[in-house]
Amino acid sequence: MFRLCLALTFFISLIKIYESSVVVPFEDCGSKSTTVKQLNFDCEKGKPEPCSFLKGKTYNGRISFTTTAEVPKGVIVLHAIIGSMTLPFPFTKSDLCSDHNLTCPIASGANEVLTIELAVPSFAPATNLLAQFEVKPSSGSKTDILCVKFLAQIKDSNDIAV
Repeated sequence: MFRLCLALTFFISLIKIYESSVVVPFEDCGSKSTTVKQLNFDCEKGKPEPCSFLKGKTYNGRISFTTTAEVPKGVIVLHAIIGSMTLPFPFTKSDLCSDHNLTCPIASGANEVLTIELAVPSFAPATNLLAQFEVKPSSGSKTDILCVKFLAQIKDSNDIAV
């Protein structure tokens, strides 16, 4: 009975993720082993551009993609581009294969959905930025497996109008 309740809670949580997310316009920034089809995020107020995130909150997202080559494993790296500066964005769940509902290796031609749980630190500055989400090979190669950029902004909770 406990397992059934746990499974039902998980299923309802997934439904809420899919109901509240919006399609976010993005630019491919050098994906070599994938074709990115769609980016979804739980943007504040359901407005996708720029996608607003509140300090101290956690947001769910999904990247739908098709692989064009086998992906044995990968590391996720996030950056915030502010003006001419590219700054690392804190992200602890960097292992592509163990933290994002994917099973590696991912075969060439596979249609996959990478799930993301993004925690916005409370110390992050309130600013407009270009968010860059990359998946890099674990081998240290500089070629991106997947790379997308999208307009975003980090806001204080009192900056979001009702």
